[in-house]
Parts: sequence; structure tokens; C-alpha cells
Amino acid sequence: MVDSNADVMAESMMESMVFGHGLAHWAAQRPDACAIEFRSESAAPARLSYRELYSLVLLAQQDLIERGLVAGDRIAWLGWNHPALIVLVHAAAQLGIAVVPLNYRLTAHELNHPLFDAQPKVLLIDTHLQTLQHALATGEIACEALSMERWWQTLLDRLAHISDAVPAPAVKSTGHLDHDLMVVYSSGTTGKPKGAVLTQRALWFNNLNSIHAHDLVSSDRVLVALPTFHVGGLNIMLLPALQVGAQVILMDRFEPAAFLNAISETKPTLSILVPAVMRALIAHPQWLNTPLDSLRMLNAGSSIIPDDLIAAIHARGVPLGQVYGSTETAPIAIVLRAEDALRKAGSTGLPAIYCDARLVDEAGPIHAAHQVGEIQIKGPNILRAYLNLPQATEQAIQQGWYATGDLAYRDQEGYYWVVGRARELIISGGENVYPAEVETLLEQHAAIAQAAVIGLPDHQWGEIVCAAVVLRPDTAAPTLEELQAFMHEKLARFKQPRRLFVLDTLPRTALGKVQKSVLCDQLNALVQAS
Repeated sequence: MVDSNADVMAESMMESMVFGHGLAHWAAQRPDACAIEFRSESAAPARLSYRELYSLVLLAQQDLIERGLVAGDRIAWLGWNHPALIVLVHAAAQLGIAVVPLNYRLTAHELNHPLFDAQPKVLLIDTHLQTLQHALATGEIACEALSMERWWQTLLDRLAHISDAVPAPAVKSTGHLDHDLMVVYSSGTTGKPKGAVLTQRALWFNNLNSIHAHDLVSSDRVLVALPTFHVGGLNIMLLPALQVGAQVILMDRFEPAAFLNAISETKPTLSILVPAVMRALIAHPQWLNTPLDSLRMLNAGSSIIPDDLIAAIHARGVPLGQVYGSTETAPIAIVLRAEDALRKAGSTGLPAIYCDARLVDEAGPIHAAHQVGEIQIKGPNILRAYLNLPQATEQAIQQGWYATGDLAYRDQEGYYWVVGRARELIISGGENVYPAEVETLLEQHAAIAQAAVIGLPDHQWGEIVCAAVVLRPDTAAPTLEELQAFMHEKLARFKQPRRLFVLDTLPRTALGKVQKSVLCDQLNALVQAS
């Protein structure tokens, strides 16, 4: 059992000065303890001990050196959940290299920008994504593309030929806390993704925030099925669990029956969900028959959690906490711990232990209870910068405070309650969609003169993408299916409109800007009337 005191953990981490030093500790202290149980749809569960996991990190470190990567370089990852990404992150940290996890749900066209922007020297790609792999191969990729499976098998083959002892490091670690460790892309208001640069320091303190938020200890078993190209899947529980010597049960992808079977078979103590996943689980026939007694807590994030989902989880006797944050905050910024889950159901909680939060409006910081303002976050966990975007960085971070664009109020006890988003971000099924990106593509259609995109409430997805369009003269309105086909090659499915409204005009301000709030009211009225 590890010491759960976050201050003691912080002091220990700062002495080693490189992210992920916990793997070396647990490889020495509990070498045979299971670090990762990997569950995929195509094979029996595979287990890696802490000795094996740390040995693979050292072997991967040697491989990266042999490929000529040095501190400051970047390596991209494109694939389903796999232990290879965990090994890659820790090996990269040792060398001061940054990992660029890419969303496999995007099209090859959409991936062009982050690959061009980040300029990785190597792209590790999952052969499950054969269609996407072929599309990328026919483009202009300026980096070496490697099969993730072949790379992983090479490491396993090398591991099989070493003794039971952990191999000696190939070189002395050259990484340190100020090196970049991740560049994570999320859509921006201009429609082009922005790469949030997270340092090793940011990820370390995010680990500490998680350890405190979840009372993580080495006896925990953490079930992870969210995609690890998101900071939510990778950073909220997975990496922090390995820091304290816990066991990670990693699923290659989420599927409701497989997830519920994993709960029955592995008896996890913790897991992280998003609303779309929660709804899929609750609607599944196995939900009420799956024993949840091993879970001491479930956590949820990515968007406002509907009350009915919270009630359904609590009805099964499991506290549902919340994590508020974003890619830019690594992501843990505000947390609702297990002991507050019932009495503060619906709140996102209090600032994380190594993070500060405040509300501001036009007049400055807000101190009164129940007054709505924008959430701002400050702490060692926030992004260093947006890659290659100094002006966007300056706008987002002022005097150390990151402006989230989200609106909330605090109650009398200081707990945060998120009420909406000041920006136009749509969160559908846990995926971020910025309207500008969709609108730009819609207006390239021959029949569409003007387009505006908003999110409307949806029982299953939280929000769905809805498009309101004004047609060009003498053109016929396209069907929704025709528009989706038009977008197929250039826009991920989750970004494509689920509803289409053809209007005579779009409501605009005197300066010509679309009034999204007015449009939202109009479209809601049309939905209710239909």
C-alpha cells in the first residue's frame, strides 16, 4: 500500500525530476504485481507485470535512440487503446520527447493539419486502421510511418531474451520536468485544431490531482475504456494509477457488453466514464444484473452530466464523482470526490489539490455565491502554450490564468456548478465539435449560401450537431444524407450534422454576426412543433 499523502508524493516526484519515475520504483518493490491487463476483442486478456512494463519502457527508450530521436523531437500515435502507448509515453519522457496522440476517428484529410503542425519524426499507426493508413500513405507525410503492432512485437521479442532482472537503462535519462511531454489537439474557434502543449511538470501535477481526487492506492484496479488519444482516457486515471502501483485494466475500445463483462470478471474499484458511455451502459440489458459492489467510485467528465444519469448510477449504490477540465488543463482542474457525490450531485466539486480556480465577469473576479461567471484555471497542470500559436496562447493565458470559456457559479460552500459554455463548443458523445469547422465545409456545398451550426439537447449523446442553412438562388435543398455523404471524406462522423434545417435567413446582429442564441430558440421551436 502506498502513502496516499499527496505532499509526500510531490516531494518524492520532484527529486527524480522526470515523469513516470514510479514505474522504476514499483518494478523494484513489487516486480511481479500486475501493472496492466489488456483486454481486446480479438485476443485473450494479456497481463504485464511492473517489471515487464518498466523493462519495455527501457527497451523502447533504446529503440527511440536507435531511430535518431532526441530531446525536443515529437512522435505521433494513431491507434486504438494499447499498452504500447503507455510504454511510449514513459520512454519519451526519459528522453525529453513529446508524444502526439491523434484521434483515429478523424479522416485522413483532418489529420493533415496536426501532422503538418507538430512535425513528428515518427508516426506509429495501428493496422486496425487500414483504410486510414492507406489514405495517409498516399498523402505527403513528412515523417517515418511505422506499424504499431510490429514495433510492439519487436519490444516483446527483446523482452523475451533478457533475464528476469530489469535491463540497465541504455543511457542516462535526459528528460526533465520542463520538457514537453504531450501535444494534444482539440478543435479551435477558427475551425482549425490547436495543439495544447503539456509539459512533464503538467502531467506530474495532474497525476497528483488525480491521486488526491480518487484516493488512489496500490490496491486499486482501474478500468479504462475511454479512448486514450483524449486526455480524459489517458490522464484522469490511467497514468496516475501506474504512479501509485495500482493495476490498470485497459480495453482496446468501449463496447457496453464487454465493459460490463470486464466489471464482472476483473472487479475494478474505479473507472472513468462520459455521458454517452453512461447512457449506453444503463440502457444495456446486462446493466441491472452486473454486480457493481467492487466499485468504490465511478467518475464522469467531458460535459455537464444529466441528472437522470447521475440518479441511475447512484441507484446502483455507486458514488458518481465528476472531473471538470479540458485538454488545456491536462485535464483535472475541479473535482467532486466520492464523499461529496451524493450530497452535491450535479456539482463539479472543488478545485483540485494542486490547482486553483476562480470565476470572473467583465468587472473582474467574482466572490459572491450563486453569481455566474467564466471559469479560469491556474496551476502547474495547465498547458505551456498552443503549438505555433503565440497569439492564441496569449489570449488564453493571462497572468497565469487559463480562460476556459465555460460558465459556472459557486454555492455557499464554494462548490462549482457548471451552467453552460460561453464559447460555441458542442460536446456530442464526449467528442468536441466546433461549429466553425463544420460551417466552413457546409458552405463549400454548391447549394448552400450560408450555414450556422449549433448543438441541440439529445437524450443519448448529450448534444447533437444541427445545421441551419440558407440556399443559393435556384437550387434544391440537399437531404441530410446527401450532406453527410458530401462531408464523408473531410469530416469525422461525430462532427457531421444529425439534423438539417433549411431557413430563409439566419438571425444576425447589426454587425452581421449570427445570433446563435436566437437561432437555438428558433430551432428548438421547430423541433417541438415537428
